[in-house]
Amino acid sequence: MKNKIRGILSNYRITIVLLILWTLTGIADEIVRDFLYTEKETNLFWSGVEMLQDYELLSGLWRFFFLAALGCWLAETLFENNLKRKLMVMLPGTCLSGVFAFLMSSNITGEDSIRITEWIAGYVIIMLALILFFSYRKTKLTFSEFVGGVFTNEMVVAFLSVLIFIGGVLFFATLEALFEGDFEYGYLFTTYLFCFCVLAGCVWALNDAEKEMHPAIIFSLWYILPVIAMGIMAAGYLYVLKMLFLREVPSNEVFTTMTVLFAACFPVWIMSNTFQKKGIYHRFLSAFPWLFVPLLGLQMYSLGIRIGEYGLTEQRYLGVMLILFEAAAIVTCKFKSDHTERLLFVVIVLTVVSVYVPFINMTSLSRLNPNYGDTASAVGTTESDAPEKKWGTIHGCQMVGELDTAGFSSMNMLNEAGDYETYEYDNTTCLEVDFSNFPFVKRQTGETIEVDLSGLYEDAVNYMRENPNPSKDKQTAYLKKNNRFELADGSQLYINHFEVSWIIVTEDGKEEWKVRDTNIGGILLEK
Repeated sequence: MKNKIRGILSNYRITIVLLILWTLTGIADEIVRDFLYTEKETNLFWSGVEMLQDYELLSGLWRFFFLAALGCWLAETLFENNLKRKLMVMLPGTCLSGVFAFLMSSNITGEDSIRITEWIAGYVIIMLALILFFSYRKTKLTFSEFVGGVFTNEMVVAFLSVLIFIGGVLFFATLEALFEGDFEYGYLFTTYLFCFCVLAGCVWALNDAEKEMHPAIIFSLWYILPVIAMGIMAAGYLYVLKMLFLREVPSNEVFTTMTVLFAACFPVWIMSNTFQKKGIYHRFLSAFPWLFVPLLGLQMYSLGIRIGEYGLTEQRYLGVMLILFEAAAIVTCKFKSDHTERLLFVVIVLTVVSVYVPFINMTSLSRLNPNYGDTASAVGTTESDAPEKKWGTIHGCQMVGELDTAGFSSMNMLNEAGDYETYEYDNTTCLEVDFSNFPFVKRQTGETIEVDLSGLYEDAVNYMRENPNPSKDKQTAYLKKNNRFELADGSQLYINHFEVSWIIVTEDGKEEWKVRDTNIGGILLEK
């Protein structure tokens, strides 16, 4: 085992180094952001910190190291012992990663920013599919056996990563209790260490799938997981019976529910071919994918209703692609069970079509929908004064650093009470929120208090009116100026997280901001 891990570290040294740099850069970026939110006197050091943040150098490097690690991971999978060929694959991947990181760190906003995000997501999906395929090709296993081996390895990775995370949290919590200090950066380090362990563990999991499985693992893969999947499928059919009984088909819920069912059952279909090939139990499992066909039809029906009523959007386009993949998965598992690795190429093809092919990608086809974009005219109106709507969100987070608790007897974390009255506007659920008596719940005691946040709310609206498409860092820095409240009993309230989403309606020259969602939390110091 030790020699195997040493060999993996040797073969994937560049990938591991880039993941380490990704971890350290992410930590540094978070620390710089936190320093900028703390009031400091202007000097050469803080000017340098502000320059780093203004140009998002650390954020850009953080994105670059992650994307470059994927390219190097593929190269080191393809050519373990040929440095020249490794470099030939790494070079274009590294250059493309640099371009993506630069575009993400630039001030591009609106639809262009969304397209860049789609390109990067497509790149990540394609690279992961290729890494998985060529890792499989290096083994002498069938794809079902390979998936089973990777699955068991990932369980080990998940267990150890969670163990490390819990250990780190307990360690810094103990230091806080003993020294009464703030070890926020310790928790930040623990979080990034957890992410590094998961990613580095995936490198090991894909390269150690050929080891002999423990009998308990074999029993789990052959009996426990299929039985769980059958139970999930049965729950899906009960859900269908409920809809038939009530004669209601909630199109939004149906698609999501069936997608979750497929995601839970699909790996089991793949791994069910790993062991026995004869017997009644195997024949039953081999017929398992057919049970999803009626649910797939219901999924197609529900998505078709949404597209027919409201047109095509990027999300519904991806829903169509998901249905195509599900259909391909059922056919492959039934008729080409010895070549299920071909589904990885189906993923690559669908991703390329969805993201990169001109005229038929998700954005191009979605733009044919008359309601596409930030604004949409009311149905049947063409006049310039027709009602318009657009979406807006302000998001301030980590707005409180170290607090001076001298003179206060207790500190309570506050969550918003929620449970607002709702109403529908243009197929959008909106909330009736009274910010002048905003309800909070003390996390420790469950007591409810009401605070006047109307001033902060109005400042947030005015800021968004005057500053279209600001970065989240600038939103946070602005909101932090007004996040402290003196209450009547002498208590002090600090808003630590302030996130509000709106649907903004303009009709006859008048603008209304209708709240769609809120996520507000704070810290209360009491005497």
